[in-house]
Amino acid sequence: MRNHGLVAFVITTAVLVPAAAHYLSAGHDQVVKFATATTSTLELAGAKIEARLEHPLVDPGESLRIKLVASSAVGKRLDVGLLVYGSKGDEDDRVPSPPVGVAHKTVSIAIDAEGNGSIEIAIPLAGAVENRYSPSPFTSYEVLVMAPRAATKLDRLRRNSALIGEGEGIPEYNASASKFMNLYSWRHDLQGEDATLFGEGVVARLDAHTRTINPAIAIETPSTTEVGKVFAVAVTVKNASRKPARGLVLDVETPIGVVDGAEGIEALVMPDNATFDLDAGESRRFQFRVMPDQVGVLGLYARVTCNGDDCDDDSALTKSGTFDATEIVKAQVVDEAPSIVGRK
Repeated sequence: MRNHGLVAFVITTAVLVPAAAHYLSAGHDQVVKFATATTSTLELAGAKIEARLEHPLVDPGESLRIKLVASSAVGKRLDVGLLVYGSKGDEDDRVPSPPVGVAHKTVSIAIDAEGNGSIEIAIPLAGAVENRYSPSPFTSYEVLVMAPRAATKLDRLRRNSALIGEGEGIPEYNASASKFMNLYSWRHDLQGEDATLFGEGVVARLDAHTRTINPAIAIETPSTTEVGKVFAVAVTVKNASRKPARGLVLDVETPIGVVDGAEGIEALVMPDNATFDLDAGESRRFQFRVMPDQVGVLGLYARVTCNGDDCDDDSALTKSGTFDATEIVKAQVVDEAPSIVGRK
């Protein structure tokens, strides 16, 4: 989404720039700053546990660092169940699939004489699938912290889950999938053991994400720039296939957060898009100009769509985009040198 309330600049087309043009590239630090830290709490065996993700957005395959902090615990150690699940990309289906299993661990927190303790766990994030209906700069994961027995039960149900009649109309869940999805929806009308293991206050849930990176689309943007100043963003698009691609449209968007309702900053992107064709094996680099009006971390999402007559929805060019970020800082104020008045 773009902020059209900013001062408009008259630029009518994206500029094809030479490969030798120099840009300062943003790095990993700017990307991880785009998502703010998140916490969730649970009670386990009389102890209170805070689960925290300092950086809930990482690169695909990078380790997500999960910190667990216990207080009011009894004994020398506290065992905690940990699950990490990833989206299968079909959560908007009438019968969505159970998630991808990324990790299942039981971790032990060493407890001191005051009943306090902490531990940090690193889990590589990989295996989730982008939402097939709503192209997004991010792929979704979920961290679940609970009693070890609850984690074992929930993950056993997930592993035994299956869809019956898939490909033959609307599928149905088998018994394990039906039970899993009922528990995974975290309903508050659970009974018996299910209420004890999965009821309110005994499961901590944290959202995590990886950014989308399409090898066919590369963004070059400054790591930092000043608010209120126009800066250049270069996007290189490569057609690695053996056939030409016609009717392509390149957009650079400024998502404000990794989840709905997140607070973030926007910017005016000029021009709105670029239309072009690519021969087989051809690369082109385009320049966009961006005008931020707020301090913070600005997300940039470059994505190619196709409006041609022979578009391929599964093309490497159009199946996903690439996300990057630039940190917008306060403008430096330079004091004017005082005038010198000579004596008469």
